Amino acid sequence: TMVEMTGSHLLNTPNPLLCVFDVEHPTYVPADVTGDSRLLCKTVASGVAHTGSISITEVSSNKLAQEPYLEFEYQGDVNVTSLFPTSGGTHGNTVITLEGTGYSSHSAALGY
Repeated sequence: TMVEMTGSHLLNTPNPLLCVFDVEHPTYVPADVTGDSRLLCKTVASGVAHTGSISITEVSSNKLAQEPYLEFEYQGDVNVTSLFPTSGGTHGNTVITLEGTGYSSHSAALGY
């Protein structure tokens, strides 16, 4: 899963940026800085559905300067059973509805 994070002055860091998953047992993943205010990180496997953490870190003088952690939810497998509508116009903007099982409580609260 790709996670998009936004901030500011991301292109001005003198050292590489890393995404840090899980505060208790950190895993470091190179960040793909796609603009001055946007970066992408590919999540690491968790094995189980749970709420974890993600942070951005700058590699500097052999030490890591960490930003505050944000919450990230690892979800279990989702089973999609239906899709409506099954087609849409070429202009886009078609709202689709997916039904199935395995969606998290956060997904329901956010309306997806």
